[in-house]
Amino acid sequence: MNFILAAILMAQMQVFFGRDNLPHKLAVTISRATYSLDMAFHQVYEPEVVDSILSVYNRGVKVRIITEHNYFNRTEALRNAGIIVVDEFNDRNATDHIMHDKFMVIDYWDSDTSNDVVWNGSYNASNYIHADNAVVVQSHSLARIFEAEFNQMWGDTTYMPDPTDARTGRDKQDTAPFHTVYVNGTRIDVYFSPQDSPVNFLIALAESSKTSIDFNIFYFTHMSLASAMANRLDNGVRIRGVYEHSSMYYSRRTFELLQSHGAQVYEDSTRPRYYYLHHKFMVVDDSIVETGSMNWTVSGNSSNDENIMIIYNSRIADAYEEEFIRRFTEAGGVVRVAESSSNPDSPLSASSTVFRGIVRFNRQGVKIVDATGRLVGVSRSLTFNGSHLSPGVYFAIYGNSKLKIIKIR
Repeated sequence: MNFILAAILMAQMQVFFGRDNLPHKLAVTISRATYSLDMAFHQVYEPEVVDSILSVYNRGVKVRIITEHNYFNRTEALRNAGIIVVDEFNDRNATDHIMHDKFMVIDYWDSDTSNDVVWNGSYNASNYIHADNAVVVQSHSLARIFEAEFNQMWGDTTYMPDPTDARTGRDKQDTAPFHTVYVNGTRIDVYFSPQDSPVNFLIALAESSKTSIDFNIFYFTHMSLASAMANRLDNGVRIRGVYEHSSMYYSRRTFELLQSHGAQVYEDSTRPRYYYLHHKFMVVDDSIVETGSMNWTVSGNSSNDENIMIIYNSRIADAYEEEFIRRFTEAGGVVRVAESSSNPDSPLSASSTVFRGIVRFNRQGVKIVDATGRLVGVSRSLTFNGSHLSPGVYFAIYGNSKLKIIKIR
């Protein structure tokens, strides 16, 4: 990808992970609100996040919050300040589903369509630090999709909720004006549970894979999706995955099915740094990412309030692949060494595209950047010592040449 284009893309689309201090990133994103803030969050009581919400509310931003009934009592500070928080009107819509979304829409209500921002992903604004991810996208079209979903759970398009018209869980309808948007040429698909049956799109995505599927997942019990992946394994697609270990009582069947077909699947080993491996993402063919709030379960697909986003962009895929490799090697997975061309006449080549410590290039002054484009080192000689780098995807850059390299543990 042209690096100027990549910079523009990353300005409109940012990706964050647990190591980026997600509570702070969410709080900073909230602080950008100038007119309106709509949040549908399973949990919303992390202190820095709460302080940021109160700050924008006190300066006049219109705030609407939907949360899960079981965590409604944790929003007392917000409600005491006068912010309206609803828990899906649980008395009226008493079902066994949960409000499991983790999205917000900023400044959709004002007349400026250029400043609309959507936050989405797996991160709950709670006191627990998990291995999580979040995507922040500046796009009016994407905001329209999420705002339509929020409004049907709120029951109105105004500041005041209407419990008589609110729809949640299985009562919801497909209110999205469209399901596909383009942000600087990047396609993004969005689907909600249960009305869109998102697992069907995950199955289609898995079935479309040509070379690889890598995933991190909290709960994975949906056998139809596991069967689709197993079929791709039988057709030569490489599949690697990391499961949250505490979910294995429920996820064992899919784990063993994939393992029996040759998938490299592991239970996570994120503690003590993280409490849970809380991700719900997959990377397909190093170019497509699926993420969002939905665990790959029957209830996630058929009853809970959930969402998935499918992002068709190799730059974003690289960022998620870097996170995957961190969790994969941490869990005991091995990234196989693949030798690259060592032609001394080529603009840039390396002794190996997969390394643990030393990697040798055919040029001096090679810049090393991570998947987000951040400079992490420069090769002053023909060799570069990357032993200090965390496992993940990196890029070696020399002039206009770029080479993808992978650091393993």
